[in-house]
Amino acid sequence: MLEFTCTKKTNKEAAHMSILTQIVQESIEKLLSLDISEGLGVFLEKGQKAAFELLCKLASCRMNEMDNCIFEHPEARTDWVVVQKDRERTICTEVGEIQYRRRYYQNRKKVYIHGDGANWIKAGLNIIPNTVPILDTFHLMKQLRRICHGKYNIVICDYI
Repeated sequence: MLEFTCTKKTNKEAAHMSILTQIVQESIEKLLSLDISEGLGVFLEKGQKAAFELLCKLASCRMNEMDNCIFEHPEARTDWVVVQKDRERTICTEVGEIQYRRRYYQNRKKVYIHGDGANWIKAGLNIIPNTVPILDTFHLMKQLRRICHGKYNIVICDYI
């Protein structure tokens, strides 16, 4: 698991802290405005709802911050490239819905699948990302001999 922290303080991070401060202040004001005269049960229910909303907002901000941190630090995404930007996502939890935006990455490296070129192998190319089909040596020789009608002596050297 990759672990890193954003150590440089930027204008974006200062703005993020400002947003977090605003969210917390709004939540505190909401909690302080609750009226116990409606009954203890109603008071506790509204307090719990406000606390859950605060947790969801803070989680959303944190997830957006983590995505930006990964994007802004190339060492954290070596061999990965952005394939989709700002996709809105929602996580449903017991305390509420957490909505956030994130980028999706794809590994730049290729996966080479060696085989005989059968349809089930070709179908697998759609399942495994970044795959390239390669004929194995036996089937490559078989196809080359078929194409050349046996007129040429074909030799393939394997270097390991």
